This record gives sequence, structure tokens and C-alpha cells, in this order.
Amino acid sequence: KIYVKTGGSGRKRLQSFCGTCGASLFSQGEGEATIGIRWGSIRQRMALTLKKQIWRRSAAPWVCAFQDVPAMAEE
Repeated sequence: KIYVKTGGSGRKRLQSFCGTCGASLFSQGEGEATIGIRWGSIRQRMALTLKKQIWRRSAAPWVCAFQDVPAMAEE
């Protein structure tokens, strides 16, 4: 399913989601070729490499600080 969201700029953004469970899958600006895939919807995400970040200016200051945070193994 697709929901059309109009941003503060007046530009339309197509938000695609699963019609059964409502999970957000991807988004695309109206008339744009680039599609943003929602990270949680990708089973193979561990095989992907970072190519581009968006909305970086609004990222929390701790976003890139995870390498020093202790991690727990899966239980």
C-alpha cells in the first residue's frame, strides 16, 4: 500500500508499507528515481555497506559512538 505524505516544503513523499501488517517498507519522493529502503525490512542487511546518509544534521550526538559501548551476545 502507498500513503502520500506532503512535507512542510509542499513536496509529496510516497510512503510504501505492508498492507497486511502495516510495516514501513520504503519511501520515494514524487517523481524521484531514488528509493529509500527501510532498514528493518531487509533480511540481508548485514551484507549491505553504507553508501549515503540522509537527515544527518538532525542525528543525536551519540549516533556514531557505539564502537565503545559494551555489547551483549545474543542469549
